[in-house]
Order: sequence, then structure tokens, then C-alpha cells
Amino acid sequence: MTIGELVSHVWELMNWVSSSALKKPYEQPVDCLAMRAEALRIIHDLRETMLAMSDEDLSRLQIRDKPFWNMVNGPFSDALTHTGQINSFRRLAGNPVAGANVFLGEPPKKK
Repeated sequence: MTIGELVSHVWELMNWVSSSALKKPYEQPVDCLAMRAEALRIIHDLRETMLAMSDEDLSRLQIRDKPFWNMVNGPFSDALTHTGQINSFRRLAGNPVAGANVFLGEPPKKK
């Protein structure tokens, strides 16, 4: 699997959650860099939407008639696994993400 295929899969997972649980589908870009940016935007939108939800609202979220926790154990966990693969592939190719703090979830500092 290539980095581009992994990015596409992460986009598909996050769009699936957004489409199913929040009824907010996105249009999939063709270009890998645009898809990466769009996947990050979907993740940001999901985060902001879910942070604003009450516990009761979260308990009503469903995907394939399963509760919110299945999203965490399913597509979110899968996306995290593939994000790790992307980071590993980049390191193996001699192109690590310099300056990112994965522990704190901070992206590289812009120059």
C-alpha cells in the first residue's frame, strides 16, 4: 500500500463517520495533497462538532446502527493505525515530519 492509498483510506474513514453520524458528507479530492488537507479538515470539523455536543447528543450518535464507541473502536482507531503507517513510511523514505510533536498532537511549526 502506498502513502497515497493510505491517505485516501483515512479520508474515506473520516468521511464515513461524518456522513453517517453527522449527515455531513464531503467531496473526495483527486489529488493526494488536496485529499490530505481535506482529511485534516474533516477531522477538525468532527472534533469541533463532537466537542460541542452534550453527553446525551454523543450517546445518540450512531454508525451502522451502532453507538458512538464503535466509531472510536472502528474507523477512528483504523485511521490512527494508518496515520502511524504513513509516518513510518515517510521515515523509511528519509522524509520524516520534522518538528511535529505526536505526543501532543502538534503539527510541525510553519517557517
